[in-house]
Amino acid sequence: MGLMERILEGGEEKLILKFNNIVEIGLDAIGALERLIGKGGNIDRIRALEKESDEVAFEITENITSGAIAPNLIDNMLELVDKEDNIIDCTYNLAREFLRYKIKDRKLDKKIRAKLVEMLGLANNALLVMKKMHKSSRIDEVSRYRKEIERLEEEGDEIKDRLFDDVYKEKMDFKTFYHIIELVHQADDILDNCEDSSDIFMTVMSSIIS
Repeated sequence: MGLMERILEGGEEKLILKFNNIVEIGLDAIGALERLIGKGGNIDRIRALEKESDEVAFEITENITSGAIAPNLIDNMLELVDKEDNIIDCTYNLAREFLRYKIKDRKLDKKIRAKLVEMLGLANNALLVMKKMHKSSRIDEVSRYRKEIERLEEEGDEIKDRLFDDVYKEKMDFKTFYHIIELVHQADDILDNCEDSSDIFMTVMSSIIS
């Protein structure tokens, strides 16, 4: 039995599936963004997924506030829904920023694309770990999954820092510089929200067993 089954009252299987759907939507959105960066996709799919995630998050929020879970868990559960929905919001924001401005230097453009895809790969792996967290009812497993997501986020920070070091060495106009910095920060935001979600999930789990 997973954690969500334990904190929700009987007959709430549909809500559990909706909650897990946010992670699935996130995986689809990241895949679509990777294709966009690789010049094989467009933003329409990501936009549609962002709207779908908002709708799912709204439905879950209504269920949470209508008494589907214990009162002492409501605030943390609402925050968890918000953080997981933010993963898709950040993915869409990154896609929009990516399309706003083209980097003229082909070599630099290729490097930025490669690093963004690398960070998105980490986010994809973090979401896969989150799926395992949702199904777990053991605090030791959840703790291990949380540490794995934290490790992936830290790996993303290292990519971000190395890229910033390289960008500061390049000679470019301010508009290009600002655009690259925004792209990297927004890719990092996706990983940050994955880590934040795992932290809150751990808090919820701890509240249940204490």
